[in-house]
Amino acid sequence: MKKQVMALYGLIILTLIVIGLTIWGPLTKNWVKQTVAQQLTKYLEAPIAFTDIRFGFFPPSVEFQNIQMSKDNSPLQFVSAGKIRVSMALSPSISGRIRIKNVEIEQPTLKFNFADFKFDRGTEEKKEKKKFRLPTLRDLLKVQIDQIEISKTALSFEFPGKYFVEMDSDTASYRRDKGTEYWSWNGQATARKGKGVQTLDNVVIIAKRKGQKIELEKLEIEGIQNHVLLTGQAYPDANMDLQVSGETDDLMRMLRDMELLKGEVNLNGNYKISSKLRGPWDDLNQDGKVVFEQIDLSGRKFDQLNADFQVRKNQIKSVRGDLNVNDT
Repeated sequence: MKKQVMALYGLIILTLIVIGLTIWGPLTKNWVKQTVAQQLTKYLEAPIAFTDIRFGFFPPSVEFQNIQMSKDNSPLQFVSAGKIRVSMALSPSISGRIRIKNVEIEQPTLKFNFADFKFDRGTEEKKEKKKFRLPTLRDLLKVQIDQIEISKTALSFEFPGKYFVEMDSDTASYRRDKGTEYWSWNGQATARKGKGVQTLDNVVIIAKRKGQKIELEKLEIEGIQNHVLLTGQAYPDANMDLQVSGETDDLMRMLRDMELLKGEVNLNGNYKISSKLRGPWDDLNQDGKVVFEQIDLSGRKFDQLNADFQVRKNQIKSVRGDLNVNDT
């Protein structure tokens, strides 16, 4: 009889525990979600929200579902993702920061606005404008991240002059090693200016960053029958080599659609451009050479046109070249 009573008591206690977990489980989870969201908002200095949170212990990890974050005082103004899974390292970084071993991100969307920001180089003129120091990933998140794996990424950029660029990628990655950040990207892009829209079939970006310097190991773009290759230092000042080649009529059409060329120019043939870009982006100098081959200019045919050019303050300052005419 005593054993039966004890068994009955045990069943009652187990039932109460199940009922308690059923009632308090969702309440506890909601409290955890709200607390984590509040702490992340304070930590990142930007409002952040998500629909669900899950924890793992071996290895320690946390997973967020349907995340959104907005930030007004930074070029990175909006971030969202379908899922972010963060795996923690068992030991902190040398600086004592929280160390994250790996981050897996699915379907992230990031929106940047560079139109309202001026890069600060310490001059009095620049100090009167909005100052912007390009933050590192560790600056943004205040943690050390060793590696990020990203799938199905969507990026949106707004640049001065009402230029918009949208980029999509199947794969992207980030890796940090000995104070240097390495980024890679492989996807497609669309550029817009006014009513002009240009689709780029293939965009490959491989870059590294150390301190405030960003170097492009390769930025390769293929689309609209043209090929672009850009390498060298991209930030804070440019020191890069540019190679462009393709069909001339497609290039003219693209420049007109993007409002970079005014007037009608009927130009058919092939072209190659090689140039060096130097200096700050808001006062960029460009020195280069352009070669046109088998050109048909409004019915007049040319075998080849070679020209050296200089661009200063976004204007062509000088052009010198040789022209071979086909009179047949």
